[in-house]
Amino acid sequence: MKAVLITYKAGELNKTAASKLSKAIFGYKDQSNKSQYTYTRKGIVTTGKNLIISPSTFIVPKSRAEEILTQIHNKGGKATSWEIEINKAYLKE
Repeated sequence: MKAVLITYKAGELNKTAASKLSKAIFGYKDQSNKSQYTYTRKGIVTTGKNLIISPSTFIVPKSRAEEILTQIHNKGGKATSWEIEINKAYLKE
C-alpha cells in the first residue's frame, strides 16, 4: 500500500502556536465543569488509519497526505514527507 511518512517541526513558532499545531494534529482532552466532564477531541492524525511513530513523525495513507500537509503549513509548521510502501495491516484505525 502506498503511504506517506511525514515529519514536522514547529521550531520558529511561539509556544502558543506550537501547542495549537500539536493539538490540531494529535488532538487533546478537554475538561469542563470543574473536571466533571472529559471530552476527547480528535486531531487530523488520530482520525482514520494512521501510524504514529513519535510526537513529530507519523505515517498516513497517500490519499490523506496532501490534506494533512496543507493543515500543518497553514498553522505555521514545517513538514517534510516521503512516499513509502507499507503493509496495510500496520495502519491502525
